[in-house]
Amino acid sequence: MGEFWKRATYGFAYPQLFSGGRFDNGIPNTSFTGGAAYSSFSGPSGSLLSPTADIAGSDNLTVIRGKHSFKTGVLAVRNRKDQNGRSGYTGVLSFNTNASKSTGNTFADALLGNFRSYNEADNDPIGFFRFSQYEAYATDNWKAARNLSFEFGARLYHFQPTFTQANNIANFDPSRYDPSQAVTIIGSSGLIDPTKGGNRFNGLVRAGSVFPRMK
Repeated sequence: MGEFWKRATYGFAYPQLFSGGRFDNGIPNTSFTGGAAYSSFSGPSGSLLSPTADIAGSDNLTVIRGKHSFKTGVLAVRNRKDQNGRSGYTGVLSFNTNASKSTGNTFADALLGNFRSYNEADNDPIGFFRFSQYEAYATDNWKAARNLSFEFGARLYHFQPTFTQANNIANFDPSRYDPSQAVTIIGSSGLIDPTKGGNRFNGLVRAGSVFPRMK
């Protein structure tokens, strides 16, 4: 990868608003829209970090008694995955001919530094995802006669829902939604109208209070 991901490599002088992330001071995700369109490119913030470990153990047992053949077995799996959110922590930069100082050509705007919008996540959070899986079975093959056998058995599965070790996932709970705190959406853009008030996080529940971050 070398140093092609760094802002300094391209003389990008616009500073980041926040520091942090696996590739701090990386180039932003950049798009060109409106007028003559050019190829967009992405910075290193989309880089996936996802070390995964599967720990599994199993065993089987067969016992033959007379005309019966008994078989049983168990399986236990523990999955551990630490994955980053891949937020736009190095910045998201947009050049658009709708900008007030646009030249009418997005590439020329880029050369002049006339961007339409810039936003940046304050860091790249990481989730410690975990789940367990258990299985068991038991069978009995009974040879009742030379040309007649009966097979009996049962199998049990238990798949635990995936959870985060740090409880750092937000979920929407309808019972906690308060209509009196609803935000107003601008029909033409789909954005929230900040002048109308309301709570952007209305109904969202965060289980924990600590959010691990990439460093």
